[in-house]
Formats: sequence, C-alpha cells, structure tokens
Amino acid sequence: MSENKSPSRSVLVCGQSGSGKTTYARDLASNFDHVFTVNGEGLPGGKSLGYAEIAATKFPENSAVVFDDVIKPNPAQVEVLRKFLVYIKRHAAVTVAVLTHSVTTNNTFELMQHFDSIVFTKCTPNYRNFADTCRALKLEKTRCEGEWRGFLLRKKKFCYLVLTVSSGEFKVEELGVTPEEKSDEEKRSRVQGILSSMGQSDLAMQMYDHLFSNFSPSRLDYKDLSITLFLVKDSASTKRQEPKEKKFSVCDLLFYATTPETVPSEDSVRLFLVLTKEFNVPTLFLRNPKFKELAESLSTVNLHKGW
Repeated sequence: MSENKSPSRSVLVCGQSGSGKTTYARDLASNFDHVFTVNGEGLPGGKSLGYAEIAATKFPENSAVVFDDVIKPNPAQVEVLRKFLVYIKRHAAVTVAVLTHSVTTNNTFELMQHFDSIVFTKCTPNYRNFADTCRALKLEKTRCEGEWRGFLLRKKKFCYLVLTVSSGEFKVEELGVTPEEKSDEEKRSRVQGILSSMGQSDLAMQMYDHLFSNFSPSRLDYKDLSITLFLVKDSASTKRQEPKEKKFSVCDLLFYATTPETVPSEDSVRLFLVLTKEFNVPTLFLRNPKFKELAESLSTVNLHKGW
C-alpha cells in the first residue's frame, strides 16, 4: 500500500486552464492505491465515474476521488458533491479533490465550508479566486496579500498556495525542479558587460547597485535581465482592479536614464516611476532630459500590494 501524503481529506483546487490543477491532482492521486475521476477523462491508473454513479460506488480504503473541471454544475450535481463532501468527513479512507476555475461563478462557493483545504495555482488571474476566498473566510486582508506576494515570487513552474480552512494558515507546495539560480554577482557582471559594450557603464552600474540594494537581485531574470512586477493603474474609481503581470528590462532603464539624448522607451520610464515611488530611487541618476520629460508626462503606475 502506498503512503497517503495528502494534506487533507477534501481539497478545492482553484486556477485557470493550463495553470496546473490537473498536475496537482495527478501528484495527489499518485499517493493512493485507488483513483476515481468524476466528470473527466480519468487519471493514469484510475476509473472514470459519472455524478449519478457516486452514491452507488463503494470506495475502497486509501482511495482518491477527483472531480475534474467543475465549471457550472447543475443543482443536482452540486447536491451530489455536497453530500459526498459531508460523507468523507466521516470516512478518512477517502480523499477528494475538486478542480475548478472559479469559486464564485459555478456554485462551488457555497461548498467552501466543507473543504479541509483550498489550493491556488500560481497564475496572476487566480488572484480573484484568492481574494474572494480570503474575504469569504474573513481572513485579515493585509496578511493574505503578503502571502500572495511571496507566493508569486516562487520560481518553480508548478507551485501551489495551500490554505487550511480551519486555521486560516497558508503554506506553499512545490512540484518539479527549479533551474539552478545564478548568483547576484553573475547577474551584475552580465548587466555590466552589456552596458560597457554600449559605452555606458560607471553611472549606470552605480544606479544598478543602488536599485538592487533595495530590490532583491533574486528578482532579476538572468536570461533576459528583466524583472516582473504586478501593476495596477492609478484610478479614482473604487472598483477593484486586477493586477497585471509585466516584465521590464533593467538594462533599458539603466541605459536610457543615464545616457543623454537617447529616446527612452515608455516601459523603462514606467519602471523608474514605480521604483521611485516604492524605493525612493534618487533622480540624480537621471542624465537624460528626454527621460525626465517622458517621466513627467506619463500617468503614475502603482505596484500592486501582492507583487
């Protein structure tokens, strides 16, 4: 008999298509001797079931039941799922995972109280599910946003934020292998090499050193020397705005800011505006009048609290 490594008996897995829900379910199911898939093609080594078959099925000890792609279940299916979740609370030999795109638009919201844990895949649009869940469970907003911020910074492709419903505590689970991370010095050396080849190094590297004394070099992608931020535009509207993921070139910022008479890209200026607001980057590094002019004309962009 394989070891049951499941963190709970009932798991709601939230995320958009292609964000890793099935990967999580497949990894979870691999710890069980018997696997059943409801409303799906079935997991490797498992058996497919329809909603109507659940009540009549006797699930052996150490079984996992995966409800795949629960998008818009009808009232009868919701009732089947509700009864099954209540049932497994009394039968520890069965673990269930429900995979869904949304916690609010497909009738799964009313079932949230029956889950032991809720799992979020690592993708920016999933913030809506995360925020709605935290609000429904009356969790403290600032703490939740901090958890989401740290979660998005994880480098592994298949990374999951797991919320234990009873305690309101979070943890991160990672699957797969993380590529070897380059050292801070290797990243700095690569940036310096590019800037030197363009005839601009000393002042630009002073700006780099100041920038990354406030902003962790681990955020710099060695492949394209970019950093990823999650942004919302300033707005007088009280309507909630979804954070947008955006990559910015650090070399562009350093070159255009410190090289007179070059025409800067808007992205390089917007990155400067964000960092200046968040980390107080001195304007004394700016030696390009056109950079200054563009900075004054562009609307401010804010870092989302969950960056």
